[in-house]
Amino acid sequence: MICLLKWNRGMMLLRRNLLQQHFSVSAAVFNPTPDTLLSDQQQAKIKSVCARYTPCRRQLSLSLSRYLHMKSRLKYGRVLAAFCTYIGSAVSFTVLVVPVCFPYLMEPGPITIMGFEDIDPVFAGTCLTLVVAVTSACAMLSTYPNLALTVKGKEFKKIYNDRGEDLQRRLNFYRCTDASEVTRHDDFYGDNIKDLTDYRYWIRIQQIKRENIEKLKSQESSES
Repeated sequence: MICLLKWNRGMMLLRRNLLQQHFSVSAAVFNPTPDTLLSDQQQAKIKSVCARYTPCRRQLSLSLSRYLHMKSRLKYGRVLAAFCTYIGSAVSFTVLVVPVCFPYLMEPGPITIMGFEDIDPVFAGTCLTLVVAVTSACAMLSTYPNLALTVKGKEFKKIYNDRGEDLQRRLNFYRCTDASEVTRHDDFYGDNIKDLTDYRYWIRIQQIKRENIEKLKSQESSES
């Protein structure tokens, strides 16, 4: 039992050291500090860890963990806003617009629309309502993130976008593009990253893929 506890403690220390080695880039990149220019020493430290990674020239006041949390909230809020827009537009269009602009849809018998006879007004009204509701929901899906960030202010929107660009540079650096197989559940673009744990796990998966490819290449070279 004591040996098992010591082994677990050793593995935890080894994992912490590996994480510190890969993610101790610059405290300014992760910590919410005021926007100031990075010094040459900080730039050199970042380049020594990530040779191809090109960070922002400014320290970002929005931490990576907070950015991922807000990105996840925007994603779920976008779906909720689209659903509410769908219900609200369908109800308001049926109650307010149809009686005023399309009174013939309120008739009890069949109607004629654009030369088509014997059309059920209930069916026509339902189709028209669905078109309006779906269009409104799609418009909300596409505009909600921009609207939500605009409400928070232009400065915060710029900080959020800068952190997003910085994250994309990180993902582009660590992404393994030499993998021969990409499974259905392979998060190649990092869309499922919701927090720092998912981010570190995604990077570790990319490292494992790269290690497997190098092992395979070394085996092929040794066989030849």
